[in-house]
Amino acid sequence: MLVARDRDVLVGHLQLVATDQPDVIELKSMAVVPARQGTGIGRALVTAAIATVRAHGARRLVVSTATAGVGQLRFYQRQGFRLTHIVPDVFVPANGYPPDLVEDGIPVRDQVWLALELVPAPPP
Repeated sequence: MLVARDRDVLVGHLQLVATDQPDVIELKSMAVVPARQGTGIGRALVTAAIATVRAHGARRLVVSTATAGVGQLRFYQRQGFRLTHIVPDVFVPANGYPPDLVEDGIPVRDQVWLALELVPAPPP
């Protein structure tokens, strides 16, 4: 878990989890308090996550979100992530999600995965 603080106030977090592939780490969740979004905190958390993942020898960082999450897709692609695949019907009532879930005016149904291929860090 990585955290961002402004003095003693928590303003963001990012959670990394292992996957069944030893060289792949998943960015499981990330959030920045609404008043601080768009100020570079999310970008700084992802940068710190990349350094952490590299230090553990992973070669790939993956993240998923809803296909309707236009803002999230824009954010991750700006950080260098690329779309890898879509999993249909993840965010549906059969999986515990409310019916008629909408984000940015788009029905939330499918999950999209993105990946960032990590090259080894240059030696110091």
